[in-house]
Amino acid sequence: MQKFPKPVKEVKRVKPQKFSSKVAKEIKERDGGCIICRSESQLTAHHTFWRSHERIYDETRNNVERGVTLCFQDHRALHDGNNFYDELAHIYLSELYK
Repeated sequence: MQKFPKPVKEVKRVKPQKFSSKVAKEIKERDGGCIICRSESQLTAHHTFWRSHERIYDETRNNVERGVTLCFQDHRALHDGNNFYDELAHIYLSELYK
């Protein structure tokens, strides 16, 4: 008889929070387009630290310095595991806010 593992207790996931519409607009105006491909259509504001503890729980989560503008395609590629794009976002912000 085959034994199956015990069910794993379900872990409550914290939903990533979005920027306020005001902050998202400021980010998009600052960047002027996607920081990866320079597209000016289907723009979104991406949190550069969305997985970190500080991103979720403190007041910096809605800060212009925590976000970059990405087009829909590049934002999706980043969330699908393109770590190169994530690294570019961090470099972009570190150069911008030296």
